[in-house]
Amino acid sequence: MYTCFLKSRPFMKNNGISEVEFVTTHNRDFLKKDMLFNLRLQKIDNNDTLYSTINYIMPHYINDPFYHETFMELFPDFEKMKSFSNFAKKIPYSHNTKVQNVNKDNLFEKLVTSIGNSVFNKTSSIKTSFKTFHEGLSILYDYDKNNPDIPADKLEEIEQIYPNFGLLTRLLNNPDFSSKIEDSSFQDKSGYSEISKEIINLAYKEKISEIENIKSEMKSLSLEYTEIETHEKTDDAFESLYPQKEKFDEEKRNYEQELQIVTSKISELNGEIDENSLIVNPESRTIFQKLRNLFNSLFNRGKIKNSERIIASNTEQIEKLLESQKEYEQKIADAERKSLQTEMKFKQISGKETTLEQYKTQKMQELNDENQVTPQNNTERKEAIQKRMHKLTSALSIKETELQELIDTGLVKKELLNAKEQKEETELDTFSTDTHSDVDFD
Repeated sequence: MYTCFLKSRPFMKNNGISEVEFVTTHNRDFLKKDMLFNLRLQKIDNNDTLYSTINYIMPHYINDPFYHETFMELFPDFEKMKSFSNFAKKIPYSHNTKVQNVNKDNLFEKLVTSIGNSVFNKTSSIKTSFKTFHEGLSILYDYDKNNPDIPADKLEEIEQIYPNFGLLTRLLNNPDFSSKIEDSSFQDKSGYSEISKEIINLAYKEKISEIENIKSEMKSLSLEYTEIETHEKTDDAFESLYPQKEKFDEEKRNYEQELQIVTSKISELNGEIDENSLIVNPESRTIFQKLRNLFNSLFNRGKIKNSERIIASNTEQIEKLLESQKEYEQKIADAERKSLQTEMKFKQISGKETTLEQYKTQKMQELNDENQVTPQNNTERKEAIQKRMHKLTSALSIKETELQELIDTGLVKKELLNAKEQKEETELDTFSTDTHSDVDFD
């Protein structure tokens, strides 16, 4: 690969200065040109030649005291490049990968880009390929491959060539996510750019699913919390309203009884009026009846007067009883209205069409149920829900931050972002009309 290089064998020139002394002290550029000419970097067109140059040709210079110092000026990262070139042997298809425009200034960068071009070419396992990729970069950038936290300065350098490398590392080091990756999704993908985009879109969909699951659980817990509170409020309302309803119903029954007495009395008095009316004003359609009535009026005047007195008295009593009847009817209506109001208030609080009497029956059944929910259990359940809700709220905030990080890469597909926006608009409309949205868990 190289034609010749100057030996470190000194010899004297006519002026008494050795060749070594002349070159090393007065013309180090000559050595650089000599090395670069023999390395023929500009002729390298594939990784196989690149790795061979680093592994088999460059060591002659670094191991030669005559060239060593000058060589290290040209290639300060040689040891890392050599270690990487040896490591690259394990990368399938790596040696066949094409490279171009290699020079002394970009040799390190060409090695960095070569691994991305080769390790993700015809990959059969994304996780294995990325592990190899990560290990190769750890050699070039000198960080611990087993430490998931890459030093910030190293990561910044890497991401100049491989954007989002830190994000991808975190994603693939997460077993919950990496276990869901299917290599079939990457069959038509190659190169770091396509692979990273696919991983980020998969992570985005997974993150959306995680957020939806959290929101779904939060909604269920909110409904459960509301049901417990409603049950407590319903119990309190029952304890308050049922005695009132009993009182109004009892008043109604008493008034109905009094009304029945008054009605019976009026009926009785009306009966007496009807009987005495026949004495005072007997039927007189025929001549015989008229003669009889004339006779009775002459001989039964006292009896007629008595009947007239009874009719007058009964009529006066009936008028008073009718007033009482109206009062009782009004009291019955008022008691019935108040009883109905308590029922309506109870249904409003409970949110159900269950009547107070039906709820009483239900409570009696609950008391006989071994799995009955006591107020103490309600308190414990509410506290457990509150704790879980706080955890979910924190988890949701973290997931949404992680989701935004994926969006900020600019690699998430537009159709996925549009679907997210449409879903958020739907959720916003639902939230604005959701009766359970005001539950306070503080």
